[in-house]
Amino acid sequence: MSRNRMESMIERAIRLLSRLLEIERLPAEFCDECFSNASTDGESLGFSMQWVIEQLASPCGSDWCSWTNVVAVVGHELGHVLYMQYGHRGSRWDREFYADYIAGWCLGRLGIWPTAEYIAFLSWQRASETHPAGPDRIAEMRYGHDVARGRARRYA
Repeated sequence: MSRNRMESMIERAIRLLSRLLEIERLPAEFCDECFSNASTDGESLGFSMQWVIEQLASPCGSDWCSWTNVVAVVGHELGHVLYMQYGHRGSRWDREFYADYIAGWCLGRLGIWPTAEYIAFLSWQRASETHPAGPDRIAEMRYGHDVARGRARRYA
């Protein structure tokens, strides 16, 4: 998939999920030299398009798969924004779990299940100082998805 097409897909996901989450739409910056993956400072969203294409689009065999992966990543980054806006305090892992929950919730509200490619992308990740292990993150994303679909109760 072309870089321009992926940028357009990301912009579309930002518009859609900002409305869904009822937050102000943040501008996106696309810069391979500035970002190693996807990130936010709470005022904008940053994406390395090389990372997006290699990690989110290339493993996919369809536009739907790429779209689903983009929605998951944009939802995750907007989860970080919400965490900051709500003034939550917690560990780095707390922030990541919240962002994973929001990513799952966004997918669930849209009636989309995370792709096998996205689950595989997360599943190999080991716990680090900044991120929980992939299987724990998948469980949190699944929980957000289940809450959005009415199959689980939100925790306080």
